[in-house]
Amino acid sequence: MLEGKKVNLRVMERGDLDFATECFNNINYWGEYEPLGAQKSKTERLKALDNPPQVAILCERERFIIERKDKTKIGFMALWLAQPSRMMEIGYSLIPSERGKGYGTEAVQLIVDCLFLSRDIARIQAMTD
Repeated sequence: MLEGKKVNLRVMERGDLDFATECFNNINYWGEYEPLGAQKSKTERLKALDNPPQVAILCERERFIIERKDKTKIGFMALWLAQPSRMMEIGYSLIPSERGKGYGTEAVQLIVDCLFLSRDIARIQAMTD
């Protein structure tokens, strides 16, 4: 777990699938510029977690939950390491009610510091919704 002043980042677990399903099936979570995509049930998300799509197999991928200090889940962060370029991409999103409070900024600072200190990567690029 990575601990900050406002948020913690921890590895996503099976117990987070209800939260993931609720967020990922909500158009307000994705925002006005991101297509909603296909609605998926908890069972379908569990199957994808156990058997990742081919594109996920081609790169190293990790998923995290962003939590406030009181353990309230407020968002997600994912990492993809593309080989052989050693380029790390981070993607993150927060539930609408928790945006604009500095939580995303701190989560990114935590993961960037951790990545450059612990991994052999050449570059980090970010995307957000």
